[in-house]
Amino acid sequence: MATAMMTCTLFSFLVDCLYTRNFRKSCENIKSFFSGMGRVFASTVSLIICAGVFADGLKATGGITTIINAAASMEGTGGMIMLLVMCGIMILASFVTGSGNAAFFAFSSLLPTAAKSVGWDILVMACPVQLVAGIARSMSPIAGVTISVAKIANVSPFAAVARTIPPMIVGTMVSIAASFVFL
Repeated sequence: MATAMMTCTLFSFLVDCLYTRNFRKSCENIKSFFSGMGRVFASTVSLIICAGVFADGLKATGGITTIINAAASMEGTGGMIMLLVMCGIMILASFVTGSGNAAFFAFSSLLPTAAKSVGWDILVMACPVQLVAGIARSMSPIAGVTISVAKIANVSPFAAVARTIPPMIVGTMVSIAASFVFL
């Protein structure tokens, strides 16, 4: 992906050089691309760090161990309960951080332990949890996409989210239900 992005950036730079016939102007134009990319990366990395600190705090306080042990002790339904708990944690983290990736990267390290404790394959648990993280991001009023769409529509992010929450809740339920059926 990074190679494709840099190749397209170089191609765009060359096209701009040919179009403007001014190398200095083209360098200034491409500089704005890298400045914007830096701002986005800074906020994304900050969200990932914050979500990671939150996950480490849950681990340090023993909250995750308690949840894992409680779900593992439930005969027969432990895997389903564990999946619901991990999805719940992911929904909360994605909503609070406004990023599905930050939440998933922070809590994905818990998935192998959670899956192993209930005798599930890691992929069976990771797939729905990752899908739920992406869906929950769309419900957050601080997600970049929500803020952008709200600005374009000239409404508040909370008004935009009020319209996205109902279908995203249905999507979350369908995703979790499908994982019980197909995985």
